[in-house]
Amino acid sequence: MKLNKEELIAFQERDLEEKINIDIQDQIEYDVFYDECKEDGYWHCFLFVPKDKKEYIHQLISKARGCTSFVYPIHYVNIKARTKFKVPNVQFVKILIDILLYIIQQDKIQAVIKWGENNKLYNEPKVGAKLAIFRKKYQNNSKSENQKMIEATFRMGLKGALNFLFIDEHPIIDNIYVDYSEKCFNNNFDSLNMWERLKNELRDNISYTSNSAIRFISKEDYTLDNAESQLMQFVDVIIGSIRTCVLQQTNFEARYKATEAIRTILLKDYNNYARMKNSRYYKGYTLSEATLENGEWEFKPIKIEFDKQQIEFFSSDDLN
Repeated sequence: MKLNKEELIAFQERDLEEKINIDIQDQIEYDVFYDECKEDGYWHCFLFVPKDKKEYIHQLISKARGCTSFVYPIHYVNIKARTKFKVPNVQFVKILIDILLYIIQQDKIQAVIKWGENNKLYNEPKVGAKLAIFRKKYQNNSKSENQKMIEATFRMGLKGALNFLFIDEHPIIDNIYVDYSEKCFNNNFDSLNMWERLKNELRDNISYTSNSAIRFISKEDYTLDNAESQLMQFVDVIIGSIRTCVLQQTNFEARYKATEAIRTILLKDYNNYARMKNSRYYKGYTLSEATLENGEWEFKPIKIEFDKQQIEFFSSDDLN
């Protein structure tokens, strides 16, 4: 049946309205938890957490605390070279890595969390958190970055993560939590040059709430009964664990053993669409680094630096 002009216009309008409604239904609101590290490059870590799953992750973290009897704020740097593997904070970190590998799975959920002596298989619920690590490598024997470079690579890392991880989605970004007091953050950075500036550069499928802004949770104020505080401690562990594995820091034996499972995602070629499209981790994480060569940015995936140590320390993993 051939449509006249008015019927065709009406059909197109209904089709557009249906697409808009689908887009609205697919929108998920996220809080972002951010931490950074300055060892062998400037590392940015962004954990995107669906707001309606935040309390569920908090419950998992609290269960890990109960399982390991670790009842203090976790600071990854407190696991020293001489720290023993069996102590509570190390065992707590080991379970946190299991939790991470569960919550960033996006499809065909199949995760095992080792609650002490008891393993539990998780097929549901889908949490749908997403992780982005972005490292700006130091150059010319430098061991630090200036304020403008840190702000620029913050924007670069967050923008790249949003574009890659949410390419077929319509997320709404709300709070971005950072591990600074407000005074300390404002003394070191210009927030207008970070998230506020990036808002104007987002793709059409990325939106944010009217109150979306950088929020502050100082390390000195970490608590155990608050989801946001627990998640800030979680990202501290995540970025430290990634760094430990990438840099092959075997001199920190307890850290190295506790974070072994994170090698699962470091060895995946997440840029290989043909291999990753059927992975349960597809669009669940991104690990990238950048160097500035002769005024031009060069990007590549973060890889384990095998030249520093041998891989025999690790057991084999199922990378499917």
